[in-house]
Amino acid sequence: MSDNRVSRRAVVATGAAGIGASLAGCSGGGGGGGSESDTIKIGVLEDQSGNFSLVGTPKWRASKLAIEEINENGGIMGKQIELFDPDPQSDNQRYQQLTERLIQQENVDALWAGYSSATREAIRPIIDREDQLYFYTTQYEGGVADKNVYCMGPTARQQLGSVVPYMIENFGTDIYTIAADYNFGQLSADWVKVIAQENGASVNNEEFIPLSVQNFGSTISNIKEADPDFVMAILVGNNHSSFWNQRTSAGLDIPMGTSTVMAQGYQHKRLEAPALEEVYGGFNYME
Repeated sequence: MSDNRVSRRAVVATGAAGIGASLAGCSGGGGGGGSESDTIKIGVLEDQSGNFSLVGTPKWRASKLAIEEINENGGIMGKQIELFDPDPQSDNQRYQQLTERLIQQENVDALWAGYSSATREAIRPIIDREDQLYFYTTQYEGGVADKNVYCMGPTARQQLGSVVPYMIENFGTDIYTIAADYNFGQLSADWVKVIAQENGASVNNEEFIPLSVQNFGSTISNIKEADPDFVMAILVGNNHSSFWNQRTSAGLDIPMGTSTVMAQGYQHKRLEAPALEEVYGGFNYME
């Protein structure tokens, strides 16, 4: 961004219109560049391949569509948006390299980047060092307070706060949690415990699943042996999608709650019934 930097407080105070004005006002290059530009440069780093492509590709396409529509309608403050969108390939080291390139070489005015919270945290030191305007648009675990970072998605508390009480009321108080083994999954599992306690229930079993896992045989066996009233499944990525058909094939018919499945990977459209039978989700939506 230029030396005419935009503070988080200023953008919040002016609202959505202020974001457009801020982008127009600071166009002219990242990493400290100061020259005026005829375009507003935006970087979009979303996973078009790799483990998170299932959710990254729709985000990338939606960003491109939004930019096309804005440009067709005259741009922002009369300036067209110039897009830079290389594929990070679901690789956090590549995310770091591309983030530095887009800021220091392409001089982007704003950056949209990342599906996973692990990705966000991998690039956030670069964002802060470069004083870069950054938007993170995925649901996340909460807790990020950073003058450069705008987390636009719902938090785990907001989504789990709807589905966990519903599951307790309808199915019982004995909960088994399976969650992705990184910061989003771990902190979401903590929220399940908090909300369970608030509603007179308890998490009596908990498993964290590495993102590389595709075979859920042992997890399914563990759930069957524990025989909980319901399972909270906070699974993410292409690999974890295999759980749903595997649980059906294994005859695991215990009700399941989730804050990730269906909302992001369109599993309800991609998977054949009855893969998601007795699965209940708590998601944000727009009317």
